[in-house]
Amino acid sequence: MNLISEFFIDPYRNKEAFIIILEAIVFVFIILSVWFAKKKNIWVYPTGLIATVQTVYVVSARTHERHGYEFLLLRDEYLWLVDLVPNQE
Repeated sequence: MNLISEFFIDPYRNKEAFIIILEAIVFVFIILSVWFAKKKNIWVYPTGLIATVQTVYVVSARTHERHGYEFLLLRDEYLWLVDLVPNQE
């Protein structure tokens, strides 16, 4: 049991409380986005966008390699806007 708790808790021992709270918010928004996608609700887009932007912020706060993630975010949003991603139903 101790090994499992160390696996989940150790990465957060030296982190700021602000980053931990942001990661919890990202987790909630990802779950909401998946739930809205399953219901085919329009709220899937804003919740997914919020989760993506916050994830980019958290990752950039950790690694300081923000530009690569921002490029991927903008590329994916562009593909979604022009509907180049095939609809998989």
